[in-house]
Amino acid sequence: MTRRLPLLALWAAWFAALGALYLTVPVSPDQALFDYIAWSHLQGDLYYSGAVEQNFPGKMLMHELGIRLFGVEFWSFRAIDTLLLVLSTLAGAGFLKRVGFQAAPWVFLFLYPAIYVTSGYWSAGQRDIVAMGVLLGALCLMGPAPARRAGMASLTAGALVAVAVLIRPTYLSALAGLLVFEWLRLAGEPARVWTARLGQSLALCLGFAAVIGAVVWYGAQLEVLDDFYQQAILFNLQAYQVPQPRSRLVPPMLFVLSNSWHWIVALGAFGGAVWGLQRGWSRGLLLIVGLIAAVLLSYFAQNKGFGYHLGGLLPLMTLLIAVAVDGLNGWRRNAPGPALRTLAMAMLVLTVVLTSLGSAKKLWSYRDNMATLLHGPFAPVQQDPRRPAWADIAETVQIIRDDSAPDAFVLQWGRVFAVPFLAERRSSLRFFQLAGLDGLAATGFSGYEAWQQEIAQDLRDKPPAFALIDTKEVSLPLDPDANGIDGILSQALAGYRLRQKTPHYVLLEAPDAN
Repeated sequence: MTRRLPLLALWAAWFAALGALYLTVPVSPDQALFDYIAWSHLQGDLYYSGAVEQNFPGKMLMHELGIRLFGVEFWSFRAIDTLLLVLSTLAGAGFLKRVGFQAAPWVFLFLYPAIYVTSGYWSAGQRDIVAMGVLLGALCLMGPAPARRAGMASLTAGALVAVAVLIRPTYLSALAGLLVFEWLRLAGEPARVWTARLGQSLALCLGFAAVIGAVVWYGAQLEVLDDFYQQAILFNLQAYQVPQPRSRLVPPMLFVLSNSWHWIVALGAFGGAVWGLQRGWSRGLLLIVGLIAAVLLSYFAQNKGFGYHLGGLLPLMTLLIAVAVDGLNGWRRNAPGPALRTLAMAMLVLTVVLTSLGSAKKLWSYRDNMATLLHGPFAPVQQDPRRPAWADIAETVQIIRDDSAPDAFVLQWGRVFAVPFLAERRSSLRFFQLAGLDGLAATGFSGYEAWQQEIAQDLRDKPPAFALIDTKEVSLPLDPDANGIDGILSQALAGYRLRQKTPHYVLLEAPDAN
């Protein structure tokens, strides 16, 4: 243990540096949306009934925890995500240790945080990779465990799978995979093993059901289950499906795997081969392969083709890269002759070099973030020209704060969700994603007319002091004769004057504003 203390201290310093760098990564539009919904919940707007959202509540609760701990800051979500990253990294390392690897846990401890932090602002912190981080905890618990603690480990693993499903519902297949995995292992086992394994499967299901049941019970107490069904179930089934074949998802998937993540995927596949050659289809390798299948199933089930929907592969590939280093090091030590020892050494050096150069290249692409940390000012570094500049957002936030009362309403029309969150102003509407409602009439969504009437009424009852219009979503000038929601909003904003114009959005001010 004493010999490990310097490594642990070095890892803590490494993680602290990466965590600080991560705070300067801007949140994605989805994450900014969850920031606002979580903040509005703290103001009394219940999830779903007070703020419309089509996703399950796990991610919103995570953002709320970040606000409770760190306040309303541009970095509050990144901070709470960093704490979760600590836990998921330790869980991944713990899994590798429990299945018998010596060097792999240390490789994972140092490598995964670097890969996660530099995976891009759209991928890092998104639901897919975050949910897989939670599943790493279940993976660790499902590894070899002392018989006396197997039941409790399975119970906790089931609870963690439930948390992951509340973040990314399409990862429900992970629960089915773990159950099938346990049942397949019963073949040829004596009766007492059958009883023990079936007990573990039951504990897994009980842990899962306990968490889901508690959330459903709490939702029933708040009387939001009907709203949840309308938004997260019915809306997704009726209006959010893509009526195109899933075969079209293969080319973008291959592009991400072979371009953005080429060395990670290549070395991960190599690590899986090393594991299989050394240990065969062992329990640990089967668990990882099962989770890889869950990620791919989730990607095709969503039918969107977004690269970050594959984000759950990153921690799994990193586990396998760590195994590659461990396995090659073992071959180097135990090779029967100098020629094989030299070959193993060469392959080990090549793997380490490729991993180090790939990580260094990713970190170097964040050199502007490093400069911000070292020289200031401390602000998110927005490198995507398709998104608003931080200076524009900060100016808009200051205008709203200075020229509206704390209880005033702000209308956000588009995907610039960070502004009302940082300005701490509630929306006139619980339909915060107005851009996502534009096409509902054409989809046949059964709730469209009721939602449209509610929007019109709320704009009369709670006129906004400011309206932020994303010019990528709406053509200017506004057309009061437009149909549907566009027409309702255009009429409500008649007479509003231009207060600020940026390359991505405009800020309109109410005619009677101070």
